[in-house]
Amino acid sequence: MREIENMKVAETGECLGLSTVNVKVRLNRAKVMLKNLLSEYYQKDDILNFHLSRCDNIVEKVMKQIDGL
Repeated sequence: MREIENMKVAETGECLGLSTVNVKVRLNRAKVMLKNLLSEYYQKDDILNFHLSRCDNIVEKVMKQIDGL
């Protein structure tokens, strides 16, 4: 909700019945989990250091992985 819908922390907390602290903690945990999952498929340099021209390629590969789940 925070990242996709661009909702504020308080709005997200209200929708989910969570405190603002819990919203922040859960978002941080989700980002760490996503980073860890992506690191299984890509080298660190591929994830962190890519030029914009490679962005579409990375997104396409991630979406294919998501579709395959």
